[in-house]
Amino acid sequence: MIKVKVGSFFTLKEILGGNKQEVELKPENSTVKGLLQELSDRYGEKFRKQLFDPKTGEVKFYRIVLNGRQCHDFEAPLNDGDRIDFYPALAGG
Repeated sequence: MIKVKVGSFFTLKEILGGNKQEVELKPENSTVKGLLQELSDRYGEKFRKQLFDPKTGEVKFYRIVLNGRQCHDFEAPLNDGDRIDFYPALAGG
């Protein structure tokens, strides 16, 4: 098992029960996609509605940051001690 730190803000923080979590993943699921699936399984429909576009299944309204760098590759491998942060996209006027 590998342990990944997860940071979240605003509504997603409320769904996950705090702004910092530690999630254990099996080695065969240790990708960003595997983490998203684990969080979806664990936190259910509220998490999925907040993070994914219901029509496309793609992440919406959030930037996913892996170890301080924006992550676009959801097949990116995760290692023990990695940190994933979910930053909400901000709208300006």
